Amino acid sequence: MKREILIVEDLLYLQKSLIDWLVQVYPEFGILAADNGEDAIDTAKTNLPSLIIIDLNLLRSEGFDTTRRIKAAQPEIPILMIMDEESDIHSDLAFSAGADACLSNSRIQTELLPTINMLLNSG
Repeated sequence: MKREILIVEDLLYLQKSLIDWLVQVYPEFGILAADNGEDAIDTAKTNLPSLIIIDLNLLRSEGFDTTRRIKAAQPEIPILMIMDEESDIHSDLAFSAGADACLSNSRIQTELLPTINMLLNSG
């Protein structure tokens, strides 16, 4: 069974950029995508991905609620939440919703790969 990573991002150009990068870095993984919380919840339930990378600021269903709902159903799936800005309040809310890690956009370039590797190897 092929391992998969689910990207939850409603801005399609960012979703495509992340997918293209992940395909290069992790060719052994299938890359799934959802552009809203409901699709993410359904995809996680159906596919049980090895990792979910979710944007905090989803339009129709925000990231905290989506994370909370996925973790309630599949607590074993690690979730990385991506935030626009560094904020202790957002980080605290992300972790209380069930995120296993969170990164601000300003740290993605240097910390995304090590964080993904850590989450994929923790399970």
